[in-house]
Amino acid sequence: MIGGEMMNEYQLKEKYCIVGETLMIRPVHNKMGYPFSIVAEGQELFAVKLSPLKIIEYTLLQYGTSLNGALKAARHHLGRGYMQPVLLCQKEGIIWFPDSSFKNPNCSWFANHQIKEKKKKGIK
Repeated sequence: MIGGEMMNEYQLKEKYCIVGETLMIRPVHNKMGYPFSIVAEGQELFAVKLSPLKIIEYTLLQYGTSLNGALKAARHHLGRGYMQPVLLCQKEGIIWFPDSSFKNPNCSWFANHQIKEKKKKGIK
């Protein structure tokens, strides 16, 4: 939870469209409990007055599709699964994946093309 004091450390944007340099989106709440997001784009961190899911939905609309369409396409190509990746822009190869169910209000999103190393976690 981020209180008003910490939220002041970040530049605040009303809305945001994911671009190729965007690294991750993390959910936070202001001291009144309203959902916000902290976005990492390149070397910058800033706050957006939308939840991560709303940013994903807004970006998909800007690229001419919807979350429902992107998830349906992911299921078609990958089969049913938990934490499906979402293709935001095929032309630019922008693929994002959630760290939990996208319906979870604490779900963070990550850019697949920005991950340098992937390690499997869990029971050995």
